[in-house]
Amino acid sequence: MENIYLANWKITEIDSWHRDYLKLLLPAQIQFDLSGGGTVQFGDFKAQLVWKIPIDVDVIEFAFKGNDKGADICGRGWATLIGNERTGHVYFQQGDNSNFNAVRMAKYEDN
Repeated sequence: MENIYLANWKITEIDSWHRDYLKLLLPAQIQFDLSGGGTVQFGDFKAQLVWKIPIDVDVIEFAFKGNDKGADICGRGWATLIGNERTGHVYFQQGDNSNFNAVRMAKYEDN
């Protein structure tokens, strides 16, 4: 059975940041891999993440740790699939929180 969560997702919108900022250094994206890990990046921010699917399989939950302009940043988030779009929310520890939308870029392939 295909795992609908394992993919690279292009972040198309985050409420708290302007669209031009999202692609400042690299295309904004979130990726969930087979190992239960992945990455999230947008603007100056890049982080490693770990994810799990709770009993409610319509939602994926994740925690992340990375840096933004040299400052350590961590937080958590969740996402769900509505049609072909991933929608969710990110919470930065002691900082911003925001809704986000993403579209599938590519399926995850275990090499």
